[in-house]
Amino acid sequence: MAVQEAHAAQARLLVFQGAGRSFSAGFDLSELERQSEGDLVLRFVRIEMLLQTIARSPARTLGLAHGKVFGAGADLVAACRYRVAAPGTVFRMPGLKFGLVLGTRRFADIVGHETALRLLERTSAFDPDSAHEMRFIHR
Repeated sequence: MAVQEAHAAQARLLVFQGAGRSFSAGFDLSELERQSEGDLVLRFVRIEMLLQTIARSPARTLGLAHGKVFGAGADLVAACRYRVAAPGTVFRMPGLKFGLVLGTRRFADIVGHETALRLLERTSAFDPDSAHEMRFIHR
Protein backbone atom coordinates (compact mmCIF):
# COMPACT_ATOMS: atom_id res chain seq x y z
CA MET A 1 0.00 0.00 0.00
CA ALA A 2 1.36 3.42 -0.95
CA VAL A 3 0.48 4.96 2.43
CA GLN A 4 2.49 2.32 4.28
CA GLU A 5 5.40 2.83 1.88
CA ALA A 6 5.27 6.58 2.56
CA HIS A 7 5.31 5.87 6.30
CA ALA A 8 8.29 3.53 5.91
CA ALA A 9 10.09 6.30 4.00
CA GLN A 10 9.21 8.70 6.84
CA ALA A 11 7.29 11.04 4.56
CA ARG A 12 6.28 14.20 6.39
CA LEU A 13 3.30 15.01 4.18
CA LEU A 14 0.76 12.81 2.37
CA VAL A 15 -1.43 14.56 -0.19
CA PHE A 16 -4.66 12.97 -1.42
CA GLN A 17 -5.98 14.37 -4.67
CA GLY A 18 -8.30 12.90 -7.25
CA ALA A 19 -7.39 12.55 -10.90
CA GLY A 20 -9.87 13.81 -13.44
CA ARG A 21 -13.05 15.79 -12.93
CA SER A 22 -13.75 14.57 -9.40
CA PHE A 23 -11.91 13.66 -6.23
CA SER A 24 -14.01 10.51 -5.78
CA ALA A 25 -17.59 9.59 -6.57
CA GLY A 26 -17.45 7.07 -3.72
CA PHE A 27 -17.67 3.31 -3.46
CA ASP A 28 -17.72 1.52 -6.83
CA LEU A 29 -21.10 -0.22 -7.01
CA SER A 30 -20.80 -1.25 -10.67
CA GLU A 31 -20.17 -4.95 -10.03
CA LEU A 32 -22.06 -5.21 -6.77
CA GLU A 33 -24.33 -8.05 -7.94
CA ARG A 34 -21.37 -10.20 -9.05
CA GLN A 35 -19.60 -10.10 -5.70
CA SER A 36 -20.23 -12.40 -2.78
CA GLU A 37 -21.02 -11.02 0.64
CA GLY A 38 -17.51 -12.05 1.69
CA ASP A 39 -15.98 -10.06 -1.18
CA LEU A 40 -17.97 -6.98 -0.17
CA VAL A 41 -17.06 -7.31 3.49
CA LEU A 42 -13.39 -7.61 2.51
CA ARG A 43 -13.66 -4.42 0.40
CA PHE A 44 -15.28 -2.55 3.31
CA VAL A 45 -12.63 -3.79 5.74
CA ARG A 46 -9.83 -2.72 3.39
CA ILE A 47 -11.32 0.73 2.93
CA GLU A 48 -11.81 1.20 6.66
CA MET A 49 -8.26 0.01 7.35
CA LEU A 50 -6.96 2.57 4.84
CA LEU A 51 -9.05 5.32 6.44
CA GLN A 52 -7.72 4.39 9.89
CA THR A 53 -4.14 4.34 8.61
CA ILE A 54 -4.56 7.82 7.14
CA ALA A 55 -6.31 9.18 10.24
CA ARG A 56 -3.51 7.87 12.49
CA SER A 57 -0.67 8.79 10.16
CA PRO A 58 2.45 10.24 11.75
CA ALA A 59 2.74 12.41 8.62
CA ARG A 60 0.62 15.44 7.99
CA THR A 61 -2.26 14.50 5.71
CA LEU A 62 -3.92 16.82 3.23
CA GLY A 63 -7.10 16.13 1.29
CA LEU A 64 -7.52 18.32 -1.82
CA ALA A 65 -11.18 17.92 -2.76
CA HIS A 66 -12.66 18.92 -6.11
CA GLY A 67 -15.66 17.99 -8.24
CA LYS A 68 -17.76 15.23 -6.70
CA VAL A 69 -16.71 14.01 -3.29
CA PHE A 70 -19.23 11.32 -2.41
CA GLY A 71 -19.41 8.56 0.18
CA ALA A 72 -16.04 6.87 0.69
CA GLY A 73 -14.41 9.89 -0.99
CA ALA A 74 -15.86 12.15 1.71
CA ASP A 75 -14.72 9.61 4.30
CA LEU A 76 -11.19 9.84 2.87
CA VAL A 77 -11.24 13.63 3.09
CA ALA A 78 -12.50 13.35 6.69
CA ALA A 79 -9.57 11.06 7.54
CA CYS A 80 -7.11 13.79 6.53
CA ARG A 81 -5.83 16.24 9.13
CA TYR A 82 -6.06 19.17 6.70
CA ARG A 83 -8.94 19.48 4.23
CA VAL A 84 -9.25 21.92 1.32
CA ALA A 85 -11.99 22.15 -1.31
CA ALA A 86 -11.97 23.83 -4.70
CA PRO A 87 -14.90 26.07 -5.70
CA GLY A 88 -17.74 24.03 -7.15
CA THR A 89 -16.96 20.93 -5.08
CA VAL A 90 -20.04 18.93 -4.09
CA PHE A 91 -19.92 16.74 -0.98
CA ARG A 92 -22.46 14.00 -0.34
CA MET A 93 -22.60 10.97 1.93
CA PRO A 94 -25.35 8.68 0.59
CA GLY A 95 -24.17 5.53 2.38
CA LEU A 96 -27.23 5.08 4.58
CA LYS A 97 -29.38 4.69 1.44
CA PHE A 98 -27.32 1.59 0.64
CA GLY A 99 -26.78 0.41 4.19
CA LEU A 100 -23.08 1.39 4.04
CA VAL A 101 -21.44 3.32 6.83
CA LEU A 102 -17.65 3.42 6.89
CA GLY A 103 -15.77 6.47 8.16
CA THR A 104 -18.78 8.56 9.10
CA ARG A 105 -17.73 8.56 12.77
CA ARG A 106 -14.77 10.75 11.80
CA PHE A 107 -17.12 13.04 9.87
CA ALA A 108 -19.38 13.33 12.93
CA ASP A 109 -16.41 14.06 15.17
CA ILE A 110 -15.46 16.95 12.88
CA VAL A 111 -18.87 18.55 12.17
CA GLY A 112 -20.78 17.50 15.28
CA HIS A 113 -23.06 14.53 15.70
CA GLU A 114 -26.35 16.40 15.11
CA THR A 115 -25.12 17.98 11.88
CA ALA A 116 -23.69 14.67 10.67
CA LEU A 117 -26.90 12.78 11.48
CA ARG A 118 -29.00 15.35 9.61
CA LEU A 119 -26.79 15.18 6.51
CA LEU A 120 -26.47 11.40 6.59
CA GLU A 121 -30.19 10.74 7.06
CA ARG A 122 -31.20 13.11 4.29
CA THR A 123 -28.19 12.22 2.11
CA SER A 124 -27.98 15.97 1.54
CA ALA A 125 -25.33 17.43 -0.73
CA PHE A 126 -23.34 20.38 0.57
CA ASP A 127 -20.95 22.86 -1.02
CA PRO A 128 -17.55 24.17 0.12
CA ASP A 129 -19.08 27.19 1.88
CA SER A 130 -21.34 24.93 3.96
CA ALA A 131 -18.46 22.51 4.52
CA HIS A 132 -16.33 25.39 5.78
CA GLU A 133 -19.10 26.70 8.05
CA MET A 134 -19.47 23.28 9.67
CA ARG A 135 -15.64 23.03 9.91
CA PHE A 136 -15.40 20.02 7.63
CA ILE A 137 -12.90 21.82 5.41
CA HIS A 138 -10.31 24.38 6.40
CA ARG A 139 -10.20 26.32 3.12
